[in-house]
Amino acid sequence: MFFIYEAYDLTLGEKIITSTLKDDPQPRQFTLRIYTPGVKFLWLPMGGGLVKMSHVYTRENEVIHPRKYSKELKEEVKAFKKTLPIPYLKIWKGYLIIAALIAVLFVGSSIYRNVEQKDQADKTAKLYNELHHIAPGQLYGAVFFTDANRQQVNGLPEGWIKVEKIEGDTLFIRRSRKVQPLTPVFDIANIAAIKPASEADWETEIEKIDYRLMQKAMEQENSRGIDLQYTGSDKEKYRGAVLTIKGVE
Repeated sequence: MFFIYEAYDLTLGEKIITSTLKDDPQPRQFTLRIYTPGVKFLWLPMGGGLVKMSHVYTRENEVIHPRKYSKELKEEVKAFKKTLPIPYLKIWKGYLIIAALIAVLFVGSSIYRNVEQKDQADKTAKLYNELHHIAPGQLYGAVFFTDANRQQVNGLPEGWIKVEKIEGDTLFIRRSRKVQPLTPVFDIANIAAIKPASEADWETEIEKIDYRLMQKAMEQENSRGIDLQYTGSDKEKYRGAVLTIKGVE
């Protein structure tokens, strides 16, 4: 990672004075500059202002060494320094800028997170509302743990299921032939491209789901979805979660 660090001098004040030097009693004009050292990090002022310093220049812009200052010139420098406050806010404002950026990012991320949470809550509420009124012909997005032959699969693919009918405690479903790899966050829009468009796009196998267990799982809303299990003869072939209903259009 590349960082930029820079030392600089912040001018506090500058004026033309008439004074003398220790080895030259003849009055001359000089430029008196008062400054304070500071530092910048990534072009932001990040500190300084610990001391006031001075430079005295001749008209030819040559720096006069402090050893050559006359008593009069020293007093002039000292008096001018007292009139110039150090702008600490300006020197240290980099920290304020960084703090403000962090605050903006925090607020922005909080707003985004709240929007995402509300969106997820709305999707979950919609899914549960549909499931509470489940009926033949309805389509749902799901993550599969088995294939249509009741065999465990690797990779947990995403796809569609269709409700064929409901008889007592048994829910009869079919799944889409097309599936796609599991995504980090399930979104019904991500599987829109593989949504079955005709009867041929659905598996011929009809799977029997335990509707009673599904209703029990729906007693409390869970944003992770509803796990379904086989019932009857299908359960003898595979025990455990068959798929998770994750979303609805």
